[in-house]
Order: sequence, then C-alpha cells, then structure tokens
Amino acid sequence: MQDLSRSRTEKRLATKPARAIDKRTLQTREKLSWSFIELAQQQGFDATTVQDVIERAKVGRSTFYAHFADKDDMFIQHFIGFVESLAVKLEHAADTGRFRLPVGGFFEHVGQMQPLYLAMVTSHRLDPMLKIGRVVLAAALEKRMRVVSVSTSLSGVPLSLVANHMAATLVNCLTWWMDHHQPCTAQELDRYYNELICVGQR
Repeated sequence: MQDLSRSRTEKRLATKPARAIDKRTLQTREKLSWSFIELAQQQGFDATTVQDVIERAKVGRSTFYAHFADKDDMFIQHFIGFVESLAVKLEHAADTGRFRLPVGGFFEHVGQMQPLYLAMVTSHRLDPMLKIGRVVLAAALEKRMRVVSVSTSLSGVPLSLVANHMAATLVNCLTWWMDHHQPCTAQELDRYYNELICVGQR
C-alpha cells in the first residue's frame, strides 16, 4: 500500500476547496464508506476490495469511481469528514476565555469500533491516518475558533498553535485509551481531555 501520509489523495484533499454536496450524492458516499468499514472490520483492510464494497452497497462500479479514486481515497474522505465534524462542537466561555471540546461521543464511537482500529494497526494504516486526522482537526479547530473567539488566546499564543495542541492531545488521548484497552469510560476520557487542553488557559 502506498504511504497515506504522502499519497496523492491526501495532497489533493488538502488543497481541494470545499463544495456543497447534494443529499443523494452524500447518501451514496456514506453507503459506500460504511459498506467498506463493515467489511474491513470483518476481513481486514487489505483483503477488502472495491468489488466487495460495491456488492455490499449494491451499486455499480461506475458509481463507485464517480465518487472515489480507490478504496483508500474513500476511507480518507470519510475519515476527514468525521474529524471535521468534531470541530463544529467547539465551545468557548467568554468569561474564562477557555475552550472546551465535547468528545465523549467521539471516544465512545471509536471504542465501539475496536475491530476497525485493530484492522488499521494490522494494515499499518493507523499512524498515517492519525497524522491526517491531527492536521485536519487542527485546521478545522482554528477555523472554528475564529468564529467563536478572538484571533489570539492564552495571553497572546497564536490560535493555530492552540488548535494544534488540542488536536495532538486528542490523538494522544485516543491512542492511550485504545492501547490500554479502554481503562476508563468515554465520558471520563472526555473530562481528562478537556482538563489537559485547559492547562494554561486563563
């Protein structure tokens, strides 16, 4: 498999402008993506083919390629959309200047998909995908911060650095939790995460 962290797909998605997707297109893309995820959990990433996906989703091969370049492109786009949806939930308390990101639901969702997590480890996709997730989440968080807050925070620390800190801490919390077999609940991890990102905030 090609290195996802340097793939053409990642580079294209990083520079591709966002555009509206109609409901029918979104439904088709979601159907294909979830068909792949279900199969990957059952038989692994490498063993799952595009043919397997279109058969599970009950669509034609031409439909698949109208939306995605290949199965890696499909999974990366699905993953990016999932990560970006987290940033929308970012909260900012004007009285304290603190940011809070509710991620209990995210941790719970990932925890329930441990077979997928293990499949990513086995296929050597986990680290590249976490890198993509960190970069995407940091960019989305910074954009959200500029909507709910001011241009700087933490006594002048650039928001881009704050966003990178929050994204990296989320990845660290997730990998710690999964690698240690979920030693606490998703909601407890949410509290730990938000305590960590609030360190130093006024």
